[in-house]
Amino acid sequence: FEENVYKSEGGDSEGEESDDSSKGRKRTDRKGDRKKRREDDEYRPDELAFNKSEYFKIEKVLGQFGWGRWKVMRGMCDVKECVTEADIEHISRTLLLHCIREYRGDEKIREFVWRLIIPKGAQVAGKNAPKKKSTVLTSVFHEGWAALPEYNPPAFAVDSSFQRHVIGSKSEEIMNGTKAEEIDLTVDWNDAFVTGWDNECDKSFLIGAHKHGLENIDAIRADPALCFGSKEIEVFPNIADLLNRFRRLLTHFQRKRHDSLTFAT
Repeated sequence: FEENVYKSEGGDSEGEESDDSSKGRKRTDRKGDRKKRREDDEYRPDELAFNKSEYFKIEKVLGQFGWGRWKVMRGMCDVKECVTEADIEHISRTLLLHCIREYRGDEKIREFVWRLIIPKGAQVAGKNAPKKKSTVLTSVFHEGWAALPEYNPPAFAVDSSFQRHVIGSKSEEIMNGTKAEEIDLTVDWNDAFVTGWDNECDKSFLIGAHKHGLENIDAIRADPALCFGSKEIEVFPNIADLLNRFRRLLTHFQRKRHDSLTFAT
C-alpha cells in the first residue's frame, strides 16, 4: 500500500512523453487542466451510486497500479461500462479515505495519503492539523470534504464494526463464493421478522451484505451461495426493514462479544 501510494504521486504519467513534445503542448495542457477542474467541480456522485462489488474490484487494481492511473485501471478492472475514469478516481478516494481513518501506524504516511487524495478546490477543515496531535489529525478525516455523503456510503458507515464483530477472518471465503452453509458463522438470535425468515436467512443476509453491499438487495436474493432461493418467504422485506434488521443483528453480535469478554475476565 505504502509503496504504491508513494510511487504514484506523479499521477497517470508513465514517462512516455519526451521533453520536446511536452513544450509544444503546454497551451493545450493548460486548456485541458481548466476543463478538468470544471469537471471536478461538477462531479458529485450519489452515495448509493456504486455497490460493494465495484468498490472491491477497484480496490484490487488500486493496490496494483497506485493512485492516479485511472485510464489504466479502467481498462484492467471488470466493472460496468457506465463506470468512468472519474468514477474510479472517486471510488479510490473514498477507499483511501476510509483506510487512513482506520490506519494505525506512521502518522507521516497518513498525512501523505491525506494530502494526496484531497479533491481539487475542496474545503479542508483545519489545514494546520497535520502538525498537531494524531487525534486532531484523525478528526480532520471526518470534516470538510471528507464529511460529504458521497464519500461516506452507508456500507462504509457500519463496515468497521461489522468486520470486527461479525465477519472477522471469514472475508476471503465469502468473497470466493463459498456457500453460506459451509461458512462458520452462527446466528443464535431468535427474533420474529417476516413469515418464512429464520436463522439461516439472517446468516445468509449478513454474508450477502458483506459480499454485495448492504444496499444491493437484488444481488443478495439472487446469489446461489446464499439460502434465499430455497426459502419460502411470503413477502421479502424491503430495504428499510432490512437495514433495521441489519442494525439489530449487529447490536446482537456486539453484545454477544462484550458478554463473552466480560465473562472471560
